[in-house]
Amino acid sequence: MLTRVSSLALVAALALSLGCDRGAADAKESRPPAPSTEEREPPGPGLLEIDADAMLDGITWLASDERRGRYTFSPEIQDSALWVRQRYEALGLSPVGAQMIHPFQMRTAVTAGETQRLVIHSGARAREAKADEFTPIAFGRPGKVRGELVFAGYATRWDRERQLSYFRRLRGHERVDLERAPDGVYDDLDGVDLDGKIALVLMHAPRRSDLRGLYVEIRDAVQDFEFDAGPLLEAGDVKALEALHRQTRERIVELAETSIELDALDAAFWSVPDPRAGIDVEILYAHLLDCAITTPQFVPEHNRLEEKLERLRDAGAIGAVVVNGPRSFMTPDAREADALRELPAKGSGLGVVRVHAPFPVVQLRWRAADRLLRIDGRKLSKIQAKIDRELEPRSGPLGVEVELEVELDEDFTESPNVLAMIPGRSEDIVLVGAHLDHIGVKGEGHCRPRGAGADLICNGADDNASGTAVVMDIARSLAASGESFERTVVFAHFSGEELGLFGSKALVADPPFPLERVVAMINLDMVGRLRDGALTISGLDSSETWLPLLDELGVDERAEQLLLDRHTTTRSDHAPFFRRQIPSLFFFTGTHEDYHQPSDETARIDREGLAIVGQLALDVVVALARGRAIRWGELEPGEGIGYGLTGADSPTLIER
Repeated sequence: MLTRVSSLALVAALALSLGCDRGAADAKESRPPAPSTEEREPPGPGLLEIDADAMLDGITWLASDERRGRYTFSPEIQDSALWVRQRYEALGLSPVGAQMIHPFQMRTAVTAGETQRLVIHSGARAREAKADEFTPIAFGRPGKVRGELVFAGYATRWDRERQLSYFRRLRGHERVDLERAPDGVYDDLDGVDLDGKIALVLMHAPRRSDLRGLYVEIRDAVQDFEFDAGPLLEAGDVKALEALHRQTRERIVELAETSIELDALDAAFWSVPDPRAGIDVEILYAHLLDCAITTPQFVPEHNRLEEKLERLRDAGAIGAVVVNGPRSFMTPDAREADALRELPAKGSGLGVVRVHAPFPVVQLRWRAADRLLRIDGRKLSKIQAKIDRELEPRSGPLGVEVELEVELDEDFTESPNVLAMIPGRSEDIVLVGAHLDHIGVKGEGHCRPRGAGADLICNGADDNASGTAVVMDIARSLAASGESFERTVVFAHFSGEELGLFGSKALVADPPFPLERVVAMINLDMVGRLRDGALTISGLDSSETWLPLLDELGVDERAEQLLLDRHTTTRSDHAPFFRRQIPSLFFFTGTHEDYHQPSDETARIDREGLAIVGQLALDVVVALARGRAIRWGELEPGEGIGYGLTGADSPTLIER
């Protein structure tokens, strides 16, 4: 916990902690040389200005070929963390907790152990699933639990706004009459008590709607049509072409029938004025979308098993049995096979096996579920059909208990976060963050260069040496000012962002300070290319304070193009804090052709644009550090955050 201390006590504690921490670091042969602090005079006391040259120097060091793309599991990310720590030590910043570098662990491999059990207890009777009828799922944790079994349907939620947002992101959405979207709410967990219980959950979503995937299927069907139509056109066989048109449309209807009320398709879909003409994929897809808008469409990214497990976790569940119901398979052969998910093999590489539930999770084959369980006296397959037909939840207790025992063998790998602070007069914290890692070198990370060039290092100058450099210079400016701030300011540099926000999630899960003391989180990710696009600032609905503060700071005058987004994205390190209802602001200057490519080099950073973004972020941090009142907005948990790029969903942009 951060506490108020006298200046003398703080200096003593700081000297002691730095002495211990340096000793450990000096033992590391890979420690990079400390950068010179004599290159330029820092601003005098009271001046709170960003230093563009200092930021560019930082980007140059971080994005050099010697850093080899700062991959999350590489020695270079450790060196980069040590370099950041040394810079903060030179500025006189304090560690957060006992040290500035906070390692966290990621699971890099999981295999099934010897013991796996799934037993249904009904009174004195016990029925055990056969070994080939179920398997553990790596998204959960090993353990043994027993509890009441509660059917949680698909563990999903639908509402009109979510559907409209989804359609706006689909290609061809401009041809759809969005006003025809239905009203209402579907929520499998509404009113369901899962606290201390084990959940029985269907995978995927009602009617397995995937409109993005449907486009790909239509495109493939049209390609087959074009191949088959070639000889018929040469032969002038109009009747055969008419039949082929009909067969292709029937194939498309069969692909769409699980997610669309096809009775609403108009005659234009089936009309073929000229059998010798081709098929326009976009027009057929638009017909289907306009038909689909009239019924609930469950957004695929909200129906991943990972998100279902997180909902169950938040509802208090202690275990989960998931089933791929028969209606969720795309083909009869897949339905018959009823395949179980495979665990990642041990030593499968440098990927991360994420934990989405702190309890045992198993997948049970649907036929085994039909044999072992009854829901309101019916088999699970019959209940799934009823849910899909009526789109009404059927959740509730089953009147039996389940015993789960899951054994997993797990491997873990460490990566560093860096945390430093300038203590304030109060325990309230302003958190300023950026991710330090990138995607490495071809063959030793996730760098996938386009073309056959000789450069195999994805340096990550914009992504995210730029955000790292801005955070470091904000720290330099605050420290150089000599000002005593009302709030403590913590500077966080996260690793593991590129693999799934692992560093920021680790900090939220196990913070070295009370998380409720964090009054705001400022995140900077890819802020070095203002010349290539607009400045986007998102997360404005997380607090009613943000927009008035930005207006006071003259935000409209800072960039030629400005996108102010009420909502934000899951794709950077503010997201875990946003989900915990901490007011969050995200600065972003957009993607570009060099994104995740070796060409993301320091030479392409816009120095003047970097200074504009950095100064604005500094001004926001200073206002918060001086005690600007801020509180969470009116968003409910889970609202205001999407899966696309920030600024991409136009209805959430603030028009000026």
